[in-house]
Amino acid sequence: MNEETIEQLKLSRGIIGEVHAMVVDYDGEILSGQHRKKAGWEKVHNVDSREMAKKCGVTPQMAKHMLKLHLNIQRKPSREETSELLLKMALELEKQEIEEMKIASELAKRVPYSHQYVLQLLPDRYKQLEKAVSPGRPPSVKLVKQPETLLGLVECARCYMADRNCQEYGGEMLCPRCLELAKYKPEKAKVSPSTPEVTEYKAKEKWEYRKAVMMPQISKMEEAVLVKLEAKGLHPEVQKEFCLRSTRPDYYFPQQNLAIFLDGPVHKGREDRDEAIRELLIKRHGVQVVSISYEGTSQTTLDEIVRKIERALH
Repeated sequence: MNEETIEQLKLSRGIIGEVHAMVVDYDGEILSGQHRKKAGWEKVHNVDSREMAKKCGVTPQMAKHMLKLHLNIQRKPSREETSELLLKMALELEKQEIEEMKIASELAKRVPYSHQYVLQLLPDRYKQLEKAVSPGRPPSVKLVKQPETLLGLVECARCYMADRNCQEYGGEMLCPRCLELAKYKPEKAKVSPSTPEVTEYKAKEKWEYRKAVMMPQISKMEEAVLVKLEAKGLHPEVQKEFCLRSTRPDYYFPQQNLAIFLDGPVHKGREDRDEAIRELLIKRHGVQVVSISYEGTSQTTLDEIVRKIERALH
């Protein structure tokens, strides 16, 4: 239980009331809303996992896990929590005598995640493999192509993110971001006639390319700040990944070894986690870290963020 979240819910309840109800099963088990319960919530939405079990042809316990997982979408649960629920569901399918090699596919039909993502979170024994043999080459192993999920999401072949707008390109299904990167053609470097020709390509640092390499979850404010920084001749690397528990600052200036994090409204409630990760970044990589909190997306806020970044650089 996150005590800070509970306190925030108490404040929210006092200001706007109980907007979202707790979801409670027929036997009284809270499927969604443990923090709301601790905050004094009374509003309840009742469901019956037994009906879900009959509808989907699964065990009652499997239906409970399914409901919890689907309800978790709105609050972005941790990878570990999702993995634990998927494993519990896999064990329920085993009780129905579903073969281990088919369980990932069966789960993908019942959860809002791609088949590939389900495979990533399950233990190795559930990973279905097939051999692909090319003439004159040793056999290689690859994962069976995943089906679409019930939500119409398709797994991107490069970043492994599920997206409804994937398109086929070069024999692969790519999300819009990876498709833009795949189509990007860097200009060939010019060489003088007196020197031997070499095959060398230099990426042109255009805004379109820099935008293409940004992560899909970038906020509008982060994008607007980057546009203004570029206009001022400041060219940070966007969302550079550091090996800790994997963290990506919104901007990174290599020459100053400076990482900038923009903490908008979405960061509320997870300040302690953010601070712990950033302390690791400082200790393990010697990176200077500047965190900038903001509310809203006004022009005044944008200008203030850019001023703070400029001050940090000097």
